[in-house]
Amino acid sequence: MMQKKHWWGLIGLFFIGIAVILGIGFYHYTNTNSHSKTLPTTNQTPKIWVLSDTHFIADSLHDNGHKFKYMEATAASKDLKYGTVLLKSLVQKALKERPAAVIITGDVTFNGAKKSATQLAKIFKPLTDNQINFLVIPGNHDIYDGWARSFKGKHEYKTEQISPEDWHHIFKSSYENATSVDPASLSYTVQLNDQYQLLLLDTNKYSVGPATTAPYTSGTIRPATIKWLEQQLKEGQKKGLRTISFTHHNLYQHSSRGKFGYVIENTATVQRLFSKYDVKLNFAGHIHAQDITKDSTGRCPTIEVLNGSYAVAPNSYGELKLTPGKLDYQKKMMDISPFLRSQEQINTDLSHHKAYAKKLFFDDTKAIIYERLYAQAKNQPKLLDAAAQSFAQLNWYFFTGTDNLSAQQVEEFEQTTGFKALVKYGAVSANYAQTALQDNNMDDNSLTIEY
Repeated sequence: MMQKKHWWGLIGLFFIGIAVILGIGFYHYTNTNSHSKTLPTTNQTPKIWVLSDTHFIADSLHDNGHKFKYMEATAASKDLKYGTVLLKSLVQKALKERPAAVIITGDVTFNGAKKSATQLAKIFKPLTDNQINFLVIPGNHDIYDGWARSFKGKHEYKTEQISPEDWHHIFKSSYENATSVDPASLSYTVQLNDQYQLLLLDTNKYSVGPATTAPYTSGTIRPATIKWLEQQLKEGQKKGLRTISFTHHNLYQHSSRGKFGYVIENTATVQRLFSKYDVKLNFAGHIHAQDITKDSTGRCPTIEVLNGSYAVAPNSYGELKLTPGKLDYQKKMMDISPFLRSQEQINTDLSHHKAYAKKLFFDDTKAIIYERLYAQAKNQPKLLDAAAQSFAQLNWYFFTGTDNLSAQQVEEFEQTTGFKALVKYGAVSANYAQTALQDNNMDDNSLTIEY
């Protein structure tokens, strides 16, 4: 009898796994039908702000102690300590400049803790209180993340994860704006005005219950969601609306560093739909790099903008200005200094936050080379320092969207002591600088699309 129960348990797990892959809904939304609601803007020239990968951790989940600092040191340059200040400053700026909407394209939380999502929603509540719409989609670190932890002293503790139902409830104001909500995922559509609709797509893989392992890096759009997606595109076309889409995972490969885990697995299907319905623009995140690219084959008309992580220097976001015949995008870098309270102004980390965040980026990136090359170069500390500095500079160019150096500038960089050391010790290939520093296909920081 015990053996039979065991096999039935395995069969049950098998069908649950199949359901996750196929996108069969295990949760139910009460808000899945089409709605007549639209965003409260009749403005024919609105602007929206788009940011990604805020990786916010609630203040209540850590005490800035030993374990938190250890975790922070391995967090790939994310400014976790001052996340609240960064977000509140953005909200204050938005209240002043009044975009029609502020949108986050996933990895809203650092490790999928429910408390983090809840606090973030409270931080952004002044926007919706003042008729500025706040729209979010999850990233791979948000729903049922087995890494959800709090940090106290020298210890870490499991904390409550975010379920799809939790997400829908915590960010209910986003879904209340929806003209349609996908019953098979956390995707939804919002009509911005009588010219544009916003298509916010859930590209993530997650289990049907709390997880015990690391979250999936890769993403896909579920078969049921693909059907819903085409319906939204078709209805938008009938209404004469132009569609702008938002995802966490990428439509295209943006770097030679790799495709797996970053590009939507069924991107070919999505690209065919975007081609059929002439979607001109998609916003995404996930790789933390500022980059703009288009289909190298020319078959898909969609241009994709990746916003760098807002949690990482230079703490950027994008501003999109919309007119009936044109879209204008510009990267913006957040300056928190005008929004600091008096007690925050005496904290030099905050009063000189641009320098603080950039140093955090360089220190974390240099640590990779120190660890990788220490055994080979420990007797040449100056050479090791130069190699680490060159590697950090390479990454700074790439992640900030300034990797468009001229051939002469690349040649000069290749002649530096640090880069030569990186090649000598096998940290990078001899032609690495050319591939990393000459992204000349498109401007990565601004874009104009005309209809």
